Amino acid sequence: MKRAVAALAGLALLAPASAAAPPASWTIADRGPRGGATYAGMPVDGVGALYLPAGVRPGRRLRVAYLLAGRAAAADLARRLGVAAAGDQLSWQRTTPPFAIVVTSARDERTLAAAMQFAQRTLPLSRVAANRAVIGVGATAQTAVRAALQPGLGLGTGIAIGGRIPGGLARAAAHAVRAHRVRIYRPALPTGASASPLARHQLLEGLAFAFTPAAA
Repeated sequence: MKRAVAALAGLALLAPASAAAPPASWTIADRGPRGGATYAGMPVDGVGALYLPAGVRPGRRLRVAYLLAGRAAAADLARRLGVAAAGDQLSWQRTTPPFAIVVTSARDERTLAAAMQFAQRTLPLSRVAANRAVIGVGATAQTAVRAALQPGLGLGTGIAIGGRIPGGLARAAAHAVRAHRVRIYRPALPTGASASPLARHQLLEGLAFAFTPAAA
């Protein structure tokens, strides 16, 4: 009997407890045209908003993009960039599998790692490096490039939209083993351009770059 109880306890630890379920205190901040939703609430490990495509089932593995919010409110940044709409648009294309977008205020490797751990606990995310990306817009663009070059984070793609990328960092990215998985959008966007159509277009293109199979 004791052995049976021990075996059941082990199974309980292995089973996904609340896969594809954000914290209960979070609410829907934005809905996409195809049914996906952006949830938001009090930050947990630096994560303040989370986009989930429609029809996500517990236990299903998802690709994930970590969108760096910097000092901006995560839910506000998600709304201004149209995260739900961008995610829905790509998730419904046959060449791009469903993915989640985690909006985090992380500004360095340590806090980004904490945000990634939160996402792993919350979602049934794949641990394959090629299925994870980090995106920085404006002031967080440099942070995204640096994070993509950190092997300990296991990120597959780094995307910088606008912002100022020092020459040394750009050269390091160009010479990295994963150089073809780092994309920098220039010129830098003007102040407040995170709400511009150009920034939303570049976010959409960046997500497609990160998650569309090369063969497609």
